[in-house]
Amino acid sequence: LKCLSSRELSILKMIATGHTNKEIALSLGIELSTVKTHVNNIYLKINAKNRKEAREKWNEWAKQDLIS
Repeated sequence: LKCLSSRELSILKMIATGHTNKEIALSLGIELSTVKTHVNNIYLKINAKNRKEAREKWNEWAKQDLIS
């Protein structure tokens, strides 16, 4: 998780709680294309292929108290 920037971590949390890219963009006040770039970078950094895998990893880290 240390490999993620604070922005990436907040976006990953929003992905894990079921937000769409559009919802994330609106919530954070950034462009949709920027969210997509962050999402792709997150997937690469945490070795996830899609939102489902990213959500599963987030939930596993939460169980281990690695995130708040």
